[in-house]
Amino acid sequence: MNFRWFELYFLQKYHSISSPVRAKNRKFFDLPYQNNFSGEKIFFKELLKKLDATPPNLEYVEANWHKFLKMNDTIIPKESHIKKGEDLKDSPKNLFRDFAFESLKAGENGRRAITHKIYIQILQRDILPYFGDMDIAEITSFKVKSWQNELLKKIKPQSLNNVRGVLNMIFNDALAEEIIDKNPLSLIKRPKADKTKINPFSLEEVKNIIAGADGWFKNYLTLAFFCGARIGEMLALKWEDIDFENNTIRINKAIRDGVISKPKTKASIRVIDMLPIVKNALLEQYQLTNNMGNVFVSKRNKGFKSSQCLLRVHWYSLLRKLNISKRTLYQTRHTFASIMISKGEDPVWVGCKMMGHENIAMTLSVYTKYIESKEKRATFLSDFIA
Repeated sequence: MNFRWFELYFLQKYHSISSPVRAKNRKFFDLPYQNNFSGEKIFFKELLKKLDATPPNLEYVEANWHKFLKMNDTIIPKESHIKKGEDLKDSPKNLFRDFAFESLKAGENGRRAITHKIYIQILQRDILPYFGDMDIAEITSFKVKSWQNELLKKIKPQSLNNVRGVLNMIFNDALAEEIIDKNPLSLIKRPKADKTKINPFSLEEVKNIIAGADGWFKNYLTLAFFCGARIGEMLALKWEDIDFENNTIRINKAIRDGVISKPKTKASIRVIDMLPIVKNALLEQYQLTNNMGNVFVSKRNKGFKSSQCLLRVHWYSLLRKLNISKRTLYQTRHTFASIMISKGEDPVWVGCKMMGHENIAMTLSVYTKYIESKEKRATFLSDFIA
């Protein structure tokens, strides 16, 4: 599909332009369109591929407009026939969708590749359908509140707060550029998100799960239950990250949706202890994949792009076979923390050293209930006489 056609479609749809005309087997638009407020009449160069304005074609471009806009070619100015002072009909001065993409693009270098990809997905899925065709300066707090209420019917509060984060960045950039006078989102309260719910496995269940697995997946689960790393961090491991001599594992990358990037936070870049049970599993895994670079590989002997294959093919089927209640694979990380803390391991070692938490408060906020102690407290008061 020729990319110039989008220009024609866009002007036709948003500026009440007439349909394209044919002349000597060529398609042109002869448009009364004001270019850069100069009053010039514009018509577009020949389309490399003819494309009629049929409903299916219009629908396709509507859904993929940003792809065409990125490939936008130059236009050929023609002599003006617009009366002086004539403006475009109902043309938004600052279309939200245009500024939104510019805003995210401007901050792309400051975030992980996967994070930027997620932001774009959030923008296209949850924000543009509502605000995309509005003038950004005309988006009020009331409109934002209505949008939030509608979105809460479809997604959970925590997910909505993630969406709000993207929208807030865009509005703040517009505020900095003096396109808007205030951030309309700032007046709308964030929905209260439920606290993180964890459902860890018992130590007995862990033993049964590992015993019920075979081969590389058994080795993977041993790491998952006893090293505290995130799923993406383990799938991104390479043999160069494994130090059998010093019994350590270097965590400096993660993979998600096929994209390898730095871990979630600065604290996530760490060197963790390789417990004996983990070392044995890695030594067995070394016999399987030592010549492949990645510690864990798929059937095609390539590194995993995401955890979806683990979930669909291996994890859930294993739980069904063992008659263990269905839980996400991420519960293996929660299980590591809950078991270690309940058995008396130092929460600082568990959370900050092994799991990559930024501070001990983060660890305690989730796992405090697993701290058990039979020690008598305040024994120094035993001889105190009131």
